[in-house]
Amino acid sequence: EKLTEIITEEVGHKLDLEYRQKKLHIETQFKQDLLQQGREKQETIVKLQADLAALESKLALAAEAHASELSLLKNEHSNLMKNQHSSTTSLLQQEKQHWERDADTKEKQANAEILQLKSSRDSIAEEFTQYKARAQAAFKRQKQVENTLTDYKNKNEELTNEIQQLKLQLAQRP
Repeated sequence: EKLTEIITEEVGHKLDLEYRQKKLHIETQFKQDLLQQGREKQETIVKLQADLAALESKLALAAEAHASELSLLKNEHSNLMKNQHSSTTSLLQQEKQHWERDADTKEKQANAEILQLKSSRDSIAEEFTQYKARAQAAFKRQKQVENTLTDYKNKNEELTNEIQQLKLQLAQRP
């Protein structure tokens, strides 16, 4: 009886120690993983926000530059038309067509660049949304791990109670 009691007590202590060690290991690993993921996600978010701001700035500068260049081309054309003699009407007409084609080409290029920059901005926004979803999933996993740890704790308490009951039963036996 005494030996059984000692063995039961030792097994109980051993189970309790193993449970605490496993729980501590799981909690430590989980917290380290969450901290690392949090740092990585924060760095990614900051980088994406900086990239987005840079793209928006570049988009604004490109639009301004192209608008300014288009305005200059139109002004130069207008000035040429005013200063030319009527005998050069044919040459002016050719020059006008050249300037218009050049202006149209540059405007199309500017629009294409603007579309490309907007597409890049949208892509970055989508990537940011995906990172946000991943972070929410990580927090959900954390909650699941906490629930599992609570289940382990409850099971350990049940086992401890069973061991106590067995000890009492052993003690009551003649």
